[in-house]
Amino acid sequence: MKRVFVLLLWSTLLAGAVFAQYRQRVSMSFGAGVAFPVDPADLSDNWKTGYGLLGELEVPIGEGEVSIVGAYHANTFPFDEEEFRSKFVSSGLRPQIISRISAPEASFWGLTIGGKVYMLRGRTFMRVDIGQFDLTRGVVSVVGPDTTAQVDFISKTGTLISLGAGLVIPVSETFDAVLEADYNIAKSDQDESTGYVAYYGSGGSGEIQRKNTAILNLRAVVRVKF
Repeated sequence: MKRVFVLLLWSTLLAGAVFAQYRQRVSMSFGAGVAFPVDPADLSDNWKTGYGLLGELEVPIGEGEVSIVGAYHANTFPFDEEEFRSKFVSSGLRPQIISRISAPEASFWGLTIGGKVYMLRGRTFMRVDIGQFDLTRGVVSVVGPDTTAQVDFISKTGTLISLGAGLVIPVSETFDAVLEADYNIAKSDQDESTGYVAYYGSGGSGEIQRKNTAILNLRAVVRVKF
């Protein structure tokens, strides 16, 4: 009987210690990883896989199974000159008359507020965030011997919805490592959503419109608990 009592007491203390170990606290997180431009095609075709940064402040509610999160998301995508050049060639423009193509990186950033729901004693979570985004791509210049063509990619702002999930790896009382993924859907609040005016060859220009921008992030995060 005494052994049973000791075993029950030990089990209770152990369970309490495990729960306390993963109880959420106010924290700040900093993350970095890879970012994939998924949609629209004029973004994913003309800009390559880039990198993403994340900074966030998290405040738990109650026992900590649910948290409120404020976050800053930033993504940068390098220009894919080879893919862009192939579009001009496929439109009938002779490749030898293209001397140079210059273009800025595409940048995407967002400010969001949302919530996390923790499961498995804080080891995993799902999150939903909503906020504002800004997508900037600038002007691509195609320089030839006799003329210069410019492709003006429309910059957009609007509403950002982010859906994500993650795995928490406790490191110490102060630090956690987190592996997470999120899928960002950005809808412009202007008349038409993210699109661009495309100039292919010397034949003229056309306008392509898309309703949503979609970006996938995979990142590693360091969380500092207070």
